[in-house]
Amino acid sequence: MFRGYDPKHKIFNSEVELIHDLEPLEVTNSDAEKFKKEHGDKCDIWAGEGGQWFVKLKKGARVYIPKAISYNRLVAGQLPNGWNAARYGIPEDISARTDRVSLWALVATAEALNHAGITDPYELYQHIHPSEVGTCLGSGMGGMHSLAQMFKDRRDEKEVQSDIMQETLVPLSLH
Repeated sequence: MFRGYDPKHKIFNSEVELIHDLEPLEVTNSDAEKFKKEHGDKCDIWAGEGGQWFVKLKKGARVYIPKAISYNRLVAGQLPNGWNAARYGIPEDISARTDRVSLWALVATAEALNHAGITDPYELYQHIHPSEVGTCLGSGMGGMHSLAQMFKDRRDEKEVQSDIMQETLVPLSLH
């Protein structure tokens, strides 16, 4: 349901130190330079005869190896399938850049105001100055989609929106 997430197969990486040199790996020139930058003298890189590049990780290099972890919890919280912020009047250009959890919080806030009989939040300004009121709503972690982009997509060298940190840390702020 969520970017291929399987709650019965959570993967974590263990950092291990190599106890002997590995066999050479064929990589791109760009990746060879990145390996050398990370591992320094614990890594040899060279170009092959056909334009390919090779990396040899040596004893003492530190690498990450994935392992599966079992959990006794499968779901912490999720939005209903098919939920769409556009049904509530949020423009596509905003919803495309905003985490779904933040959009859910925005819609929930609007619905709470409506249920309280406040159809125009600016009416409140007749009774109280905006500088005297502040509300912040957060999940404690930020939006999960944004967190996945920030960590998993960056790790996988995928394109990530430039303001992802702000989106992750401050899901919704109303003043």
